[in-house]
Amino acid sequence: DEAHDLGLIPYKLLNNVKHEINKFVMVGDPAQSIYEFLGAKPDILLNHSTKIEYLDRTRRFGEPLTSLANKILKKMKMPYKIKPAEHETKVYLGYFSDTRLVNIIKDLDGEIAILTRTNRQAEIIRNILFKAGIYCRGVTNKNIKLEKAYELFEMYYKNKFLDLAMSFAELEEKKGNISYFLKVEELKNKFESMQLTDFIYFLSKYLDIKPDTLLSYIKIRTSGKRNIIVDTIHSTKGLEFDNVILIDEIPAKIIKYSNYDFYDITNE
Repeated sequence: DEAHDLGLIPYKLLNNVKHEINKFVMVGDPAQSIYEFLGAKPDILLNHSTKIEYLDRTRRFGEPLTSLANKILKKMKMPYKIKPAEHETKVYLGYFSDTRLVNIIKDLDGEIAILTRTNRQAEIIRNILFKAGIYCRGVTNKNIKLEKAYELFEMYYKNKFLDLAMSFAELEEKKGNISYFLKVEELKNKFESMQLTDFIYFLSKYLDIKPDTLLSYIKIRTSGKRNIIVDTIHSTKGLEFDNVILIDEIPAKIIKYSNYDFYDITNE
């Protein structure tokens, strides 16, 4: 990844071991190279590849930014153009009370991206939605354990007891307990003999999660697979979703020079 910042020496090193690799893929954008002063050679991507595939559809913006970007690419003599986002996205803007936000999400059809300015805002909104019984994606320190717990629960529920035993062994290895790999068969048999309620209690105790919290999370996850993501504007592209809700102030210029309709639902 970021192969546009690859220098000639590391490229030659990789090239020497390519025959030992089943598939060698470089991903990058020569127009984004910023480390040429440190020896980066962005032309490696274009001139040293046996096959080139252009991922030229942006999910970050439409017009007029696309046309402006293509003028710059032409001046840089890049052999490709950017295509604007084509997904029909509705963009909502405003401040919301907890109840109002939950109701808006329940009323909308399709996939939803809720974008904030800060990670802290995103974390607060995920917790609001979780309490309202709405599952959403987005990585925070607080729900990593719940995500892991659900992953292990799915293995148990689908009778993948060997995978489950291996996963626990890997968790123990991270704690420095490599002996668990010698107990995989024993763990597998233990999980096979466990009742569902016993396993959920064991899981909550092992991952230090309240049993009620884990049960609520499992119910939310199994009740529907609607795609809702809560994250920062910086980390999520957004325009591949049916609906985008922008939380907090967004500079007026973004709205003024956008070809997307902004639905102000602050006071509704």
